Amino acid sequence: MLCAPVLLILISDMLGSNALGWFGGLSLMITVMSAPLLALAATGGWLLARRSAKHGESSVVSEPDLPLSTAQPTSLSSKSASTSTVSPVTGRWREQRGLLVVMAGVASAFWVVITIGFRLNDQNVPAELDAGLIPALLVLITTLTLGVRYLWPTHGMSTPAPRSFRRFPRLRSREMAEYKAWRAAIANSPRRKRYAEMLDAGDVFWTPDRVEYDLDPQATTCCVHLAPIELAMRECGLRVQLDSIRSIRAKCRINAALLAQRFVLPDCVVYEELNAYDRSTEDPPQAVLSCAICGSRAWVVHPLEAAPETPVFPAD
Repeated sequence: MLCAPVLLILISDMLGSNALGWFGGLSLMITVMSAPLLALAATGGWLLARRSAKHGESSVVSEPDLPLSTAQPTSLSSKSASTSTVSPVTGRWREQRGLLVVMAGVASAFWVVITIGFRLNDQNVPAELDAGLIPALLVLITTLTLGVRYLWPTHGMSTPAPRSFRRFPRLRSREMAEYKAWRAAIANSPRRKRYAEMLDAGDVFWTPDRVEYDLDPQATTCCVHLAPIELAMRECGLRVQLDSIRSIRAKCRINAALLAQRFVLPDCVVYEELNAYDRSTEDPPQAVLSCAICGSRAWVVHPLEAAPETPVFPAD
């Protein structure tokens, strides 16, 4: 919280702007004075969240265990499968999307304040700052509108009302209660008990979608262009796991020439060996079969990462 006012003061000192220094000093004073109130509010929110979580756990214990359906859809990419449970990727994207909106709002607000500070101080505005003032104002107005729409209670509308901050602890406790109920249910299911044991051992890979996909050898998640290859991989005994909706990981190498002979591949399906460096040049290379139209992906083992015992698909 203190970084923004201090950064503003440093910028004003470098630029020699009294207006920016005044804004930075005022922001620093407000931040310091409001810190105890914010700390008290955070502590109260944490206590309420714990209380709501305990209440959610008690309500789940009092209800009978939820039965798990053994009949799973053939394709996990269908609408019913994608809406039955929320994948971790989707949940992370929703959280990151809100964070990106907040970051855009803060950045645009700084841009507007700095530019206005130059003008209030009767100083020449740098051309870059002046050219970006209108876009920054538009971004700031958009983010403020999204924030008001997110928090404002709506009634009598066809779409669900946006979540308010007061519902966050309750929603989090309900999600946790549902997850604990699922863990208890698979622990009592003979077919799914081994997944509960792997979760207890620290293997956090398994989710409801991934468990059901692993149990059903006929299930597919890729699009119609990649589903025949996915199904053939599973039928020949390769280790294929659900990564996310429309994405799998197969423990095998790809023989691209033989694959083109065995399967009728549309132009949208391509095999690529990627040297995608992330944190450093030592990151492992990746190989993928992907559909350019539907976005489906089958991640496989790159030849440089393959061991002598790594199977090849299709087999000779």
